[in-house]
Parts: sequence; C-alpha cells; structure tokens
Amino acid sequence: MSFNSANLFSVEEVRNTYAFVVPEFQRGYAWNRDQWLALWDDVEGTAARPDAQHYGGTIMLAERGADSGDVDLVDGQQRMTSISLMLAALGADGIPIVFRNNEPLQTYYNYHALNQKSLGPSLKQHASYYAKNIADAAAFFAERAAALADDDARQKLVAVLQHRFKLFVLGVHKDFDIHVAFETINNR
Repeated sequence: MSFNSANLFSVEEVRNTYAFVVPEFQRGYAWNRDQWLALWDDVEGTAARPDAQHYGGTIMLAERGADSGDVDLVDGQQRMTSISLMLAALGADGIPIVFRNNEPLQTYYNYHALNQKSLGPSLKQHASYYAKNIADAAAFFAERAAALADDDARQKLVAVLQHRFKLFVLGVHKDFDIHVAFETINNR
C-alpha cells in the first residue's frame, strides 16, 4: 500500500488539521457497548496517570482533491464518531464529520455529537439501525458523564481525550485506489 504520510497526532491536532468526509461505501456506525466501554476505560485510565499518553488506534485518510481541505475517512469512522460522541457527552465540542449521501446518519450525528438540537423533530423520519447506534452511544456516554463527581472531573477527561489520546494517521497516496484499501481492511 502506498502512503504519503504517517503521523501520530492528538485528537485535538487531528480535529484542527482535517475536515472529515465519510465515503458512502463505508458501513454505518456499528460500534456497541463493548467498544464504548473500552474507549471510556482507556480515557479514565489515562487520566489516572498524570503524565501518560494513550494510543487510541489508527485512522486512514485519502485526500479528496487539491483544492479541498476535506479528506475521506477511509478507516477509523467508528473510532472518530465515538470520540466525538464522548466529547459531546462531557460538554465539549464534537468533531465535525460529513457522512456523504447518508442523511439519516448525518442527522443523528449532528444532533448528538454536534449538539444541533433543532434537528430533534427530524430524528424519527431519519431512523435507521446505524442511526440508532449513534443515539445509543450518545446515551451511554451521557450516562457515564453524568455519573462523574462534577464538572472538573468531566473537564479532566476532555483534556485527556483531546491532548493525551493519540491517533496514528495514515495518509493514502492520491494515486492509490481507496476502495482496495477499504475492502482489504474489512475482509480480514
């Protein structure tokens, strides 16, 4: 596989560097309680060790065009969606992600991760299995956040997630067929 870059970034650096677009060939949001709990535990465990950093996994990106700052999120959509939902539940800004040609997922994501509560009336008309998973993840993280002692505890986890949680970002070379990468990743 041909990469044009490979870097380790904090979640905040990733957020400030890239504008994510999830291609329509990606499956919807499929993480469940086991993955949400593992993410939550990783962040809490890192917070318990003041100088620790945590490797949060890999995301694979492909440039969308020379004039666009957008990148296709070829691999890591589940991870980035979950991180964003957790940030929102803790009272921070979620990470903007565009789900290309997937209005149900976009509506649920914007409502739960980006706090666009005006979309509330649209949720029922855009229901899907994957959209329900976003709602369930948001409820899981909200319940966990509400159980924390106070706002300082929530802000501590936000800081850990934004600055000490590291993602390995692989940039796929522009001439590489991302469909091949996607199929290879998902057929193993």
